[in-house]
Amino acid sequence: MNFAAQRRLGFLLGLNAAGVEARPDYLVCGGLNPSAAAAATRALLAQPEPPTAIVVDNNVSAPGVMNALREAGLVPGRDISVIVFGGLPAHYPDVVSAVLQPEPREAGRTLAELMLARLNGRPAAELTRLWKPVFVAGDTDAPLPG
Repeated sequence: MNFAAQRRLGFLLGLNAAGVEARPDYLVCGGLNPSAAAAATRALLAQPEPPTAIVVDNNVSAPGVMNALREAGLVPGRDISVIVFGGLPAHYPDVVSAVLQPEPREAGRTLAELMLARLNGRPAAELTRLWKPVFVAGDTDAPLPG
């Protein structure tokens, strides 16, 4: 299963665990493409009930989401929440995005262990790990309006 499918499944399981029903019309795929992500964001915003938050499963697509929100006159963290897996790219130095990410120390320690195991001859197929991300609040998340 690739990272996008894993993140989507984790998102859906998290919603279910919180007692929140997933709305299929809110689950869109833009791939690793800012233009497609912008188009998907525009489609979400055009719905009769636009979402109050957008979770972007990769930081490659995040600029497309941010651009579409800006075009719509929406300010992340004020009008809509935006959470980006891995955070916004460096060309957004004035925005501290809300982030989903692996815990940095644990990720570093585990990566070092996996690399040493591989250098010592363990097959790569045995050296996979799936991390549960942690949420780090930022400027782009806010309470629900109203």
